[in-house]
Amino acid sequence: MPTIDKFLGLWTLESGDYELGQPPQEGTYEISMLEDNKVNFAMNWTDQAGETHSMSYAEIADGEVHAYENQAIADEISLTLESDTVLNSVARKEGAVVLTAVRELVSDNKMKVVMSGMLPDGRPYHNIAFYKK
Repeated sequence: MPTIDKFLGLWTLESGDYELGQPPQEGTYEISMLEDNKVNFAMNWTDQAGETHSMSYAEIADGEVHAYENQAIADEISLTLESDTVLNSVARKEGAVVLTAVRELVSDNKMKVVMSGMLPDGRPYHNIAFYKK
């Protein structure tokens, strides 16, 4: 059975290649475990204009579909630990996939995050970011 241990910790943005928007100037991605067995994701970043932003959410990594707390973004989410090095999430709104995130550990201290979705015109996009621990 896969373990999430290698994902846990504070990750710092190294580089990004975005098809939608611009990569942040800087950012952090913290992954931790909560007492209720949920995986917590806390993201903080500074955009190209110098404005700071943050976002967080928590979910159980059981591969099951759960209600998502921010209904403006998605109705439901699933979080799946595919292996010791791959952690996927899929967000849906009204049954349609609106966002996927694939987090892959490319080494013990480097993580690749690929966020994918659809543009308003129906074309797919992929935003890729690399983080170091």
